[in-house]
Amino acid sequence: MDGDRHDVVQAVEQLLEAARDVLRRRPDTHLVVLGRASSAAGTLPGLREISPHVSHVDIDLASKASVAAAGARLEDLLDSGALPPLRGLVLNAGVHLSSALEATVDGYERTFAVNVMSTHQLLRQLHPHLHPPARIVVTVSDAHFGDLRHTGGSMPSPRWAIPDISQPGAFNRSGNVRAGRRAYVTSKLGGIYLVHE
Repeated sequence: MDGDRHDVVQAVEQLLEAARDVLRRRPDTHLVVLGRASSAAGTLPGLREISPHVSHVDIDLASKASVAAAGARLEDLLDSGALPPLRGLVLNAGVHLSSALEATVDGYERTFAVNVMSTHQLLRQLHPHLHPPARIVVTVSDAHFGDLRHTGGSMPSPRWAIPDISQPGAFNRSGNVRAGRRAYVTSKLGGIYLVHE
């Protein structure tokens, strides 16, 4: 698990570096970070050192109500003119758990809810507010292959079985680490399906 967590942390750092680069190159850019307040507290000061145009909206990606509220907050800011027109979205939801048994407050399997459902919900809610030319980026990984070449054999292959994959306990021996990994790679495949959609 330490290697998997390292990969997630490394991906977040790469996204933050990309955000810093955009803020340096385009000082007129307004960046809105959606995330838990606890996570944002460590990130926002460094971004605000580069630009004063950095905002935060609190969100819990494991709660449909929280995702809807964060989306509504962004819609209000856009509609009031407090934010400039929305020209892009970068969606990087990523949770990797040691089992496939954890449920969200809405009853969904946590990995799938955070990594796929929350991204889909935000896209649906904010899509009408995008102004061309706009760009949408959904981050995924090669983990969805679940093979030796792409994951070094550390990940099993995904199991795409609708609607079961959104339910806690949907995988064989859902309480073990391998099931948690299968839930993760399946959610990464879900992200790719979302991009194709």
